[in-house]
Amino acid sequence: TARAPGGSSSGAGVAVAAGLAPLAVGGDTGGSVRAPAALNGVVGYKPSSGVISRAGCLPLSETLDVLGPICRSVADARLLTQLLAGPDIDDVATLALPAASIAALRRPAARRGGAVAVLAPQAWPATLADEGLRIWHEAQERLDQAGITPQAWHPPASLSFARMADDNSLVLAYEAYRHFGHLADDPDQPLWEVVRARIAAGGRIAPADYAAALQRRHADMATFAAAMQGIDALLMPACDQAGQALDPADTRHTGLGKLLRPANFLGAAAIALPAGHDVDGMPMAVQLLAPAGADAALLDCAAALERILAPVLRTPDLSAWGL
Repeated sequence: TARAPGGSSSGAGVAVAAGLAPLAVGGDTGGSVRAPAALNGVVGYKPSSGVISRAGCLPLSETLDVLGPICRSVADARLLTQLLAGPDIDDVATLALPAASIAALRRPAARRGGAVAVLAPQAWPATLADEGLRIWHEAQERLDQAGITPQAWHPPASLSFARMADDNSLVLAYEAYRHFGHLADDPDQPLWEVVRARIAAGGRIAPADYAAALQRRHADMATFAAAMQGIDALLMPACDQAGQALDPADTRHTGLGKLLRPANFLGAAAIALPAGHDVDGMPMAVQLLAPAGADAALLDCAAALERILAPVLRTPDLSAWGL
């Protein structure tokens, strides 16, 4: 069965999972580093906006575009980020990030169990399928057995994860249309109709609605940072289900986007970690979030949790392809 391997960095996720490459770099504008990591059983790290320069990359949304590593381990993701991180005059986002946030990436620190909180299920932006819930509960049990029991974290009333996912889609669509609307509006361009419709939808968004979403983003980032004081990382599901059979309308994975996009809207650091497999043996994952600029603390927590959440990493059998 041909199954969806994640977002637009899916080739990178497949290559790393299959052992064809030790690491890769993808773009995460709406979850497209974490999605292929989650559905392929590897680590996908979306740094805070401005950690890695985007100069020379094909733009989709100047507000949301972020580059990040897809790797087999948190340690590899951190090493690759150390090499790529830093200010670049060709990407102004890198000039706004405090230098201390970059320097801290080079100094891993032990994190206490209480440094991680878990997003209360009432605040999840999407419901989980039965297998998704099973994997989530098993992850909680493994943490308990390791002596780590994260406290439930309830976001402030103004901080709706479902609304932030929708706002992220609005900003993405509006800005993507400014870059590629001429292609979507040209019927002679050989676009997949699903992609054409998504880009074209951005042309119908009113500038006032776009401006209001950006204002909400600024407020949400400040609210999230304040509410996370004393907490290094927030644990929540990364996917509602494992990779499903490909469908022409691409509607079977909407929950995946809803779970991943709030982190993009917040400009947050976020990382997807393998957490088990469904009944068909397909990978599933959880994710950790931290406020913008708190990447070092996020990676410290992720390193402490990765072997607890997935003590045995599987490698696919590629013998049928002579690999």
